[in-house]
Amino acid sequence: MELGISHVTGRIYLGGMFESPNDVQLLRAHHVTDVINCREVDDPAYVKDQFAYYWPQPAQPDNGAARGQAWFADGIEYALKAFASPDRPKKIIRALQGRI
Repeated sequence: MELGISHVTGRIYLGGMFESPNDVQLLRAHHVTDVINCREVDDPAYVKDQFAYYWPQPAQPDNGAARGQAWFADGIEYALKAFASPDRPKKIIRALQGRI
């Protein structure tokens, strides 16, 4: 099954095409522990209930414009705190169609 994710580093995946409870189980099989949702829309409960979940608000429309560093600050802070926890080894940064 294609999840539309890329394994960027040993601890970070990037992607956005997981859309069913079966996809979530495949992510769990990859030992993903956290989801950072950079999309405009919130995820369903079957995603949020399976991972430590972060969705920065207010969500910004994906208008194709470049984002400055400040736009990512809250998500980066969340990720750094999560990486400090040894029981949360892998994160997925979820963006529309896997693009940030």
